[in-house]
Amino acid sequence: MPKSKTKPTYRETKFGILSIAEIEALITDGVANVNAFLLRAYENLPISIKTAKELHEKIAGHVFNEAGDFRKKEVSPN
Repeated sequence: MPKSKTKPTYRETKFGILSIAEIEALITDGVANVNAFLLRAYENLPISIKTAKELHEKIAGHVFNEAGDFRKKEVSPN
């Protein structure tokens, strides 16, 4: 099967199938939560790989089950 040239407009999430716009709104909330968390919890940088994965889970864990894990496949920017 040939690879699609169109970007997906919907994706499966913990909340069901959502549009990219709905997902972006949820992720924006996650980023705000992580910003507040960083201001409270981290005084010294750099951030380790473990910490980066924890932050990603905090940003997107409420949306995606795989948040906080490394991707298992290459993702194309197109």
